[in-house]
Amino acid sequence: MASPPGLFYAYAKNIRDDSSYRYIIAFESRQVSDEWWRVVTASVDNGYPRFAGVKRLSAQWYTHDPAANAFIHETINDPKCAPQFLGKVMFTLLNDRDGRALSVSPVSNFTDHVSGGTFFIRSTLRPELFWYYHPDIGQILASTSRRTRFDLRIAAKDKALGTVMIGSDKVSISVAGQQDLDVGKNGLFQFDFSDFNDGNFGLNFLHKAASGDIVQGVVATVTRQNYGERWELVL
Repeated sequence: MASPPGLFYAYAKNIRDDSSYRYIIAFESRQVSDEWWRVVTASVDNGYPRFAGVKRLSAQWYTHDPAANAFIHETINDPKCAPQFLGKVMFTLLNDRDGRALSVSPVSNFTDHVSGGTFFIRSTLRPELFWYYHPDIGQILASTSRRTRFDLRIAAKDKALGTVMIGSDKVSISVAGQQDLDVGKNGLFQFDFSDFNDGNFGLNFLHKAASGDIVQGVVATVTRQNYGERWELVL
């Protein structure tokens, strides 16, 4: 989940042909790309159909329908869609296919943050350190020897499974469809998705786990924002 600060790129392809209206999109960050997409889809859901022809096939691949006036670059120019991203998103029109030139965007191996997906959670700074749910003590630990695949989903009932999660979403976490787990001593059954990236989870190093597990500590909420570690979702 925790992507480093920096540009994030995607392609947009014309759904009507293979030669025209192809774009590279540069986002201010990975987080901005997901937030932009949430606003674009919300405009359609709220009754403005112009960009219904813009589709997200993956985090780095979109399609649009110029024949239906659904030009993807217009999403940030249309005041009824996503004008707040005008200074954060840039669309560059590529040469038509027969122009024999293609600007290649950097390959980015990011996990797609879809609600209802299952993920391992690991430290950004120490990628060998994973969250592990210890069933005997009912706590989430950070371990270098074990890991657990967690189910993350948006808590709001109006957000369908498969919705891309953004930082402001309240999310819940569970193990293989079991009941939601609390994270940290404060019993957070729901927390902001941005807490992973903002350093709002740390470790309680005083804990000693049973059964000889190599455990660094109990995952705990941090009372002072940004004083914990950054964590990322991986498949």
